[in-house]
Amino acid sequence: MAGFAQITLSDKATFDKFFREYPPQVSELTFTNLFCWRHSKKYLFDIIDSHLVVSYEEKGARKFLQPVGPDPVAIIRKVLQQNPGSSFERVDRQVAQQIAGAVVDRDQFDYVYSVEHMQKLEGGNYVPKRNFIKRAQQHNPTVCELDGDTVKQFFELQEKWCDLRNCREDNELHAEDVAVREALENFKALGFIGVCIWINNNIEAFAIGEPLNNDTFVEHFEKANPEFMGLYQLVLNEFSKKIPAKYKFLNREQDLGIEGLRKAKESYHPVKMVEKCRITA
Repeated sequence: MAGFAQITLSDKATFDKFFREYPPQVSELTFTNLFCWRHSKKYLFDIIDSHLVVSYEEKGARKFLQPVGPDPVAIIRKVLQQNPGSSFERVDRQVAQQIAGAVVDRDQFDYVYSVEHMQKLEGGNYVPKRNFIKRAQQHNPTVCELDGDTVKQFFELQEKWCDLRNCREDNELHAEDVAVREALENFKALGFIGVCIWINNNIEAFAIGEPLNNDTFVEHFEKANPEFMGLYQLVLNEFSKKIPAKYKFLNREQDLGIEGLRKAKESYHPVKMVEKCRITA
């Protein structure tokens, strides 16, 4: 598209400036997310009337993410008028409801949790989570963080996880594998945090995330060796403990309409959902 360019690491300052001035609610709108998925999603970006606009192509159709700037509604209307047959995806419902014809997209709703709840796991609702963590603790796990010394083993766990899931035979899992590797290869420049779990001198679980807005952190990736029962619950609990105190909420992204994933995310009792919509020309 004329005017739209590929996303490179050198664009981080531009994206961060927009996200800082107009803090997003939807999980897609971080530079880390857009940069790491840029190959599979074929993300492009442009600045239109002082708004950051991200575009991509899916099944031959031109799509856009919610514009970032002072008047996203005006930009949505302008872009749709100029691009018949296109659509805006994953638009925050508060923005979308100002435009006639917006359609709610439940599969893309973000799950948002209380960081305090995720750290403490108190009360009857979290008995199963505490029990899973106790099972994982039988393996004498040690908590570690992503840095220059541990990143190699982050890669090794991702490779192991990918082999277990035959991700190279599945387009979506392969795309995620590429995104995780992009994140790990560029972790210093991207500036997110990574938490890992050591068991028997190997990293067997990790979680990666970063600030989304002024009060919300977002978790982008969470991986664990399924051979260790309770490891997913443990790494999520330890990740939540590493979130800086100023962030009161944790966005764990969407369930994509996958039944098992929806059940897992609901089991942590979100305090709210970020509702998203689709708007078509």
